[in-house]
Formats: sequence, C-alpha cells, structure tokens
Amino acid sequence: MGTCDFVAGWAGGALGLVTGHPFDTVKVNQQNLGIGMTKCAKDLFINHGIRGYFRGMAFPLVAASAINSVYFGIYRVSLEHMMELRQEPNLFYFKESQVEETNSTVRRHSYTETFVAGCIGGFGQLFLTCPVEVVKIKLQTNQPLPTTLSMKGVAAYRGPMDVILHTIKSQGLRGLYQGMGITFFRFILLRS
Repeated sequence: MGTCDFVAGWAGGALGLVTGHPFDTVKVNQQNLGIGMTKCAKDLFINHGIRGYFRGMAFPLVAASAINSVYFGIYRVSLEHMMELRQEPNLFYFKESQVEETNSTVRRHSYTETFVAGCIGGFGQLFLTCPVEVVKIKLQTNQPLPTTLSMKGVAAYRGPMDVILHTIKSQGLRGLYQGMGITFFRFILLRS
C-alpha cells in the first residue's frame, strides 16, 4: 500500500471540506431553521461575518482528511488482494478496465473489482464518518441565529469534545451514530 494513497486522500479530503463547508453550513442551518437558502446565507453573513460559513469546520477538517486517507488505503489494499486472488481473467474483465503499472508490469483490474474495492473502502470509513458528521452538525447549529426565538434556550457547546461528551452522556455511544443507515448507503454505494 503506497503512501501516495494516504497523502492523496488527506489532501483531497481537506480541499473538499474547505470548498464545500460553507454550502453545507447554509444547508444545515436552512434545514434546522426552516428558512430559505438566500435568507439563511444572508443572516449568517450579517450575524457572523464570513467566519459564520466556516463555523464548526476545524474538527471535520482534521477528521475528513483522515477519513479519506482510510478510504483510499483500504480501497488500494482491497483492490490488490482481489487482483492477487484472481488466477485468470474473470468474466467481467473489459478492455477498457483500469490499468495499474507496477514494477514495469501492467496489471488490469475489472470494473467489478473496482466497485467491490470501493464498497469495502466506504464500509471501512463509515464508522469514523458518522460520529464526525454528528459533531459537525451540532457545531454548525451551535450558535442559533438571532432571528429564531424558538432556539433561544438551546445550550451552546464549547467545542468538539464537549459535543462528544454531552452526546454520550445524554444518548449513549449510540447518539454518535445517528443517521448511520443513510450514511451506510451514501458511503458504500456512492463511494464505489
């Protein structure tokens, strides 16, 4: 397994999060507050400045990079094992299948092997992803916008560890895995 897979996963995860987090913050607050996208984006900027779009990003920035590294590492190892197990070309072996050059030899892996390796990689990262997303969403919605009176009494979290400890205390370890079912489909089927 190459270091390149882990480094690429780390960099890709960090870049993807930095570019997508502002949109995700608007979406999460929009869903939480029940207001339109434009109003939500405007209220975030008026009340919190540009930093409001990046609220709650530090913890997932580190975690998403690590999670992507895990995904690419597991994907590569799974693909290599499947290629070793295959003694002869299988029925799903196509001319257009992906090519990997290793030590001056060309090894081909089929679309089926690529799909299965992607599913295995997605499954491997699933148990890290769900708690990170629970913490991220709780931090994104941590500081209610002043336009919502119904959320006035919500206690604020002091940071990621406070979210984790409060969630475990109030809901048990299971609370960190809320939404695991849909996350399963998202990270196994859509990542493959």
